[in-house]
Amino acid sequence: KIKNSPDYKNWNFTAAMADLKTRISNYEKRYETISSDDLSYIKLINLQAKVICNNLYGNVAQLILSFLMNLHVYLSPIYLCLTGTTQAPDHSTMLSFATHEWKESKAQQQKQKQQQQQQGGYTE
Repeated sequence: KIKNSPDYKNWNFTAAMADLKTRISNYEKRYETISSDDLSYIKLINLQAKVICNNLYGNVAQLILSFLMNLHVYLSPIYLCLTGTTQAPDHSTMLSFATHEWKESKAQQQKQKQQQQQQGGYTE
């Protein structure tokens, strides 16, 4: 958690560990362990290492669960892709010229970005 958390960016490791332990002890004072199976709850253990759900019904509960399971405390790329147009009337895999050019330009941009990251010259 300490390595990936934005809360501890630019912190000394020992100071960050001490702060995290203090946070955990404060949380333990306030939180209550759920022991009843009659309640509806979502329990996250170690930031998604284990997820326990009990008596979840409806769209809102499922949306909240999906949101919690997809949270990340570290940076990760998100790729968006547009569907391409095809030349063939049966929509087979033959891409149109414009789509092929777009695909090639995106591939070239990604290669340049990776090269810059390897050289240390690219920042998000």
